[in-house]
Amino acid sequence: MDEEELGKGEEIAPPILRAIGESRISIVVFSKNYASSSWCLDELVRIVECRDTMGQIVWPVFYKVDPSDVRRHRGRYGEALIHHEERLKSNGGDSEKVKRWRKALTKAANVSGWHLVKQRESDVIKSIVNGVCAQLKNRNQLHVPENVVAMDSHVDRMHTLLDMESNEVRMVGICEFGGIGKTTIAKATYNAFAHKFECCSFLSNVRETCEKFAEGGLLQLQEELVSEVMWDDGLKLGNVHRGMSMIKNRLSKKKVLIAIDDVNQSIQLETLVGRCDWFGYGSRIIITTRDEHLLVAHNIQSMYRNSPPLDYEKLSYDVVDYTKGLPLAVKLLSSFLRGRSLLEWKSTLDKLERVFNKDIFKMLRISFDGLDDYEKDIFLDIACFFEGESRSKVTEILESCDLYPESGIAVLIDKLLITIEYGKLEMHDMIQEMGREIIRRESPKVPGKRSRLWFYKDVLRVLTEGRGTNKVEAIMLKLPAPDTVHFSAQAFTNMKRLRIFLARNVKHSGDPIYFPAELRWLEWPEYSQPLVPFNTGDRKLVGLDLSKSSIRILGKEFKLFRNLRSVNFSYCVLLRKIPDLSSLPNLESLDLQECTKLVEVHQSLGHLAKLVYLNFLNCCNLSRFPSSLKAKSLENLILRGCSKLSRFPDILVRVKRLKTLALHETAIEELPSSLTNLVELEELCLSDCVDLKNLPCSIYTLQHLERIFVDGCSQLTKFLECVCGSSDCTNVSLPLALPSVINLNVQRCSLPELSFLKNLHCMSSLTILDLSENKFVSLPTCISQFTKLQQLCLMHCKQLQEILALPPNITSLHAKGCESLETCADLLDGLLGETRIDIFHLGNKIPRWFKHQSTTRLIRFPVLSES
Repeated sequence: MDEEELGKGEEIAPPILRAIGESRISIVVFSKNYASSSWCLDELVRIVECRDTMGQIVWPVFYKVDPSDVRRHRGRYGEALIHHEERLKSNGGDSEKVKRWRKALTKAANVSGWHLVKQRESDVIKSIVNGVCAQLKNRNQLHVPENVVAMDSHVDRMHTLLDMESNEVRMVGICEFGGIGKTTIAKATYNAFAHKFECCSFLSNVRETCEKFAEGGLLQLQEELVSEVMWDDGLKLGNVHRGMSMIKNRLSKKKVLIAIDDVNQSIQLETLVGRCDWFGYGSRIIITTRDEHLLVAHNIQSMYRNSPPLDYEKLSYDVVDYTKGLPLAVKLLSSFLRGRSLLEWKSTLDKLERVFNKDIFKMLRISFDGLDDYEKDIFLDIACFFEGESRSKVTEILESCDLYPESGIAVLIDKLLITIEYGKLEMHDMIQEMGREIIRRESPKVPGKRSRLWFYKDVLRVLTEGRGTNKVEAIMLKLPAPDTVHFSAQAFTNMKRLRIFLARNVKHSGDPIYFPAELRWLEWPEYSQPLVPFNTGDRKLVGLDLSKSSIRILGKEFKLFRNLRSVNFSYCVLLRKIPDLSSLPNLESLDLQECTKLVEVHQSLGHLAKLVYLNFLNCCNLSRFPSSLKAKSLENLILRGCSKLSRFPDILVRVKRLKTLALHETAIEELPSSLTNLVELEELCLSDCVDLKNLPCSIYTLQHLERIFVDGCSQLTKFLECVCGSSDCTNVSLPLALPSVINLNVQRCSLPELSFLKNLHCMSSLTILDLSENKFVSLPTCISQFTKLQQLCLMHCKQLQEILALPPNITSLHAKGCESLETCADLLDGLLGETRIDIFHLGNKIPRWFKHQSTTRLIRFPVLSES
């Protein structure tokens, strides 16, 4: 804050103190002269008080000052404090004030923040803004039903168990009790106290996620946890063990609130919340589970439980399990069961397992009856098939059925029939059961006369016996384990209105089957027939997923799918050819990754203007590909691993959405000059393209290109050299040559010299340069012009003889294996103590170019023997 605007006087203005107290986040910028301002120090005392008493988030920014100087009151900070002390003493001021300032400085400097020395200020500011936005996002309240009885008392009891005033790390379990759901209490507690923590995460449905994704479930949960608290949506951990290490390393200094909902295995606790020392002081971990033994085994001693009368205890659990904690359902059932005998309780619960309670159904259906026809269809589709699925995918499927999902889903959210949790559609179990009961009542005894089928026994009966009717609109056949079934040849004959068919763990044997013309969305991974399951006639199909199937040929009937927008044939290892697609003008997505026998893609693909996503990852036999593309909306083009593809298509239109071009490990020999039409390209990946001989001059026009990887292009002897008069230079305007490049990797090429460096205009942006395993003799002096370059790698440049200069801000130099290095002028001058330098020199003597033959400082210099 600007002291000039606050008026004169020794004390900081009360409005400022009030503003600090009302803030959720305080960002303190420690500059060189910060401690010279008494107002700044008074503000800091107030900020630290708010952090200690109200849980306010404090983020320090050390702007060109050493955090240890701030923490230990050294340098200018020490001098300023001594000056304040002397001034207050001479003026008869508060002698304790300096002590409070010292204490506040120490506390604030111990908080993890940003240390800005050589980084771009804009990058640090962006990081801080992202952090603030993430905090605001984390503070979004989780949905908790409004009419929960005595919720305040539950939260108060949790407050006592969590002991929010304590600075230790505490884990509290919520388990096995009746009257209200564990998840509801966890969410209400999370909402009440999230503002007191630096980072927050609520991991819901842990058990369901682990069951659904097997081994990948734990990794997905770890990535979700770390992404939320580290503000990185694209984070990938690789494996569970790395995830455990990442959680511990990144959160050990942060005050976090983490809720882990519905745990049923000890491995879930071990990999997600480990031990208390994984988290910073004051952190709180809330765990909900039905199994108290899991909490005991994890050494969690604080538990929240309610116990009904002993005789009714197990039955109370059964009631809560049936209602899944929905307050309205709990209230209705508890009212009905109050005062009844144990036999009546048992009889009622036995009936509930077969028949949905009519009173609960009647109450819940009131909201459903208020929907219009489109909204009802959307609700029923979600209840029967799509609970827990991503909103974007479900929207795509429902759009294919002409149901206007954008507005419909918004209405369902407003009516509290569904919620959105981390981009997925969530629905309370009782509400979902109500929706499915609506469908069951359409035809209680004949499943083939219902509009939607999802229970696999009902579906198998209808399809194997051919008992489907014109009433059926959507089917999901999800077997408990992979199995082969035999459908009737007339399985779908009478289902004229069928619009959605989803199959999981299903292989079909016997005669071919054919879907009706009205079908809009078909997903059948591992489909076991060689042909697409459609006969002649126009089709309304929009989405087709036959991944991992036995499809061999796409016949003539494929031309009839004029409405197709999304096609997935990934991992179809028997598919050899993609035919003429000119009759599919609406195609947006084509996934053919890992189609290892695919040889040819018809030229017509290149003329489809609406294409957004093309994936040919590891199509290792693909050799015939469209010679040109004119899809201006293209966002993803993946050709990585197409090891027989020698030509990249011409880009005939300006493409503004493609950010990454993945061409690793292809047989491409050159790129067309039309590459300039990828106007927003940020990353060009050509790693291990061993046939690539040069790059087009037009690449210079890509003003947004940040990362270039041509490592392993062993025939690349010249890099970005524009030869006047060459075909790709004609009519090319070169304003600035690659001004935005941050990372340039040309290792394992065959570059004999580095003259191209002086032609680049990324001196103020390039931070990583890898020149390893090339054939140049000298590192030119122009390298000193790259003022932002921090990492320079020269590993195994065996012909390198001299390093004539280094970038001024380099922090890491790797030159292992440079066995011919003779001159390294001024290599260490001004760098010792700031820069990591790895040079492994053969022999048992210090080389002559090493100036520090004798020094009072200790220099560790690895020496390798000739052997």
